[in-house]
Amino acid sequence: GTLSVFAVFLAISRIVSLSSIIAAISVSGLMFFTGQPIPYEIFAITGGMYVIWRHRSNIERLLAGKEPRIGQKLSTES
Repeated sequence: GTLSVFAVFLAISRIVSLSSIIAAISVSGLMFFTGQPIPYEIFAITGGMYVIWRHRSNIERLLAGKEPRIGQKLSTES
């Protein structure tokens, strides 16, 4: 489920943080659509919100178009 979502988006975008965020969001939907108990859904939503919160700086770089991709050489700033 969620690992597949992560892998597909990583293969498409080559951006780990974006793939992590999308996977974190998808786990809530997967829990809902597979009929998991409400406490599990709440845990998944809470975990997803935490992942998004932890990726704040990555989200800023994504919006600015500056988030590095896998295989991309990082520029060294002095």
